Amino acid sequence: MHVTARRRIAGLTAPVLTSALVLLASASALADGADMTRAAARALGNQGVQAYAAHDYAGALDKLDRAYHSLPVPSLGLWSARALAQTGKLVAASERYLEVARLEVKGGDVAIQEQAKLDAASDRAALMPRIPNLILRVEPPPEGELALSLNGGAIPSSLLGTAVPVDPGELMIEARAGQDSARASVTVREAETKNVTLHFAAAAASKAIAPAHTTGQVDRQPTSGGAHGSGSPARTVGFVVLGVGGAALATGLVTGLLAKSKSNQATSQCKGFVCVPAAAADFDSAASLAKVTNMLWIGGGVLAATGLTLVLVGSHHSEAPRNCSPRARPAARPRQRRPVRKRRVRLTQVP
Repeated sequence: MHVTARRRIAGLTAPVLTSALVLLASASALADGADMTRAAARALGNQGVQAYAAHDYAGALDKLDRAYHSLPVPSLGLWSARALAQTGKLVAASERYLEVARLEVKGGDVAIQEQAKLDAASDRAALMPRIPNLILRVEPPPEGELALSLNGGAIPSSLLGTAVPVDPGELMIEARAGQDSARASVTVREAETKNVTLHFAAAAASKAIAPAHTTGQVDRQPTSGGAHGSGSPARTVGFVVLGVGGAALATGLVTGLLAKSKSNQATSQCKGFVCVPAAAADFDSAASLAKVTNMLWIGGGVLAATGLTLVLVGSHHSEAPRNCSPRARPAARPRQRRPVRKRRVRLTQVP
């Protein structure tokens, strides 16, 4: 009996041990896969932070977004939200900040991840006043079902009359109700609230305004645009505009150097894709200075080219003959004939 019992126990123990070994092997394989995913996400996030520091915000967003979806930790989510904000996607950035602030930290460097959550809440509070709002209305109110779209994406008709957060830039709005449709294109700036009303009714035809007629004769008079000499107004304005353009280019050079300095300072405060809180402010400052530099260089170049053109055109016109332009002259009034007074003539006889 003892031998039979031992055989039965051995027969039951062998499958259990086999199953345990299979589970342990599967858990080990899953752990290896998770480690590979973490390592790949960290490397991708590090590349994204480097792209952000180089002001390649589109490339940074692509890398940081993929890294965050592969490894949803607060540090990666924080930098992906910052890249969203830098690319003008303010609404998506605010939602990402909120999601990061609510993430639960599981393992890893808890102190760094908790700090990332605090930074996300702080960045979101600073971002919210910059987000513009759109208040949409439709007149007259449609009787049937109303379909609304914003830049091709559907929005609920229940949001009519309420402030809807939107990204700054040009917006294409369309409304459809049955056979009627209306559309409008508007441009919104940061921190702006814009009211837009779509009208289904056809617009009234505008009244044509008859051109005014001038009665009288037309003669040729010299215009003031053909001034002689070196004191041509076009040349004077050209020199002024050229000077302003040169000053803008010089200022752009200074701001460009400051942007480079701020970027280097911020990069030096980062270790991998983990940076101290002060680095974010330096990155934002460098980005703002870079934008100002681009605006100054573009504006200065346009002004300089315009000023040079005016100088050359003014010099050419100063040597050209005066132009003549027609000027209306009132018609001559008809002269009235004065009545002839009859004079009496006395005839005298000659002796």
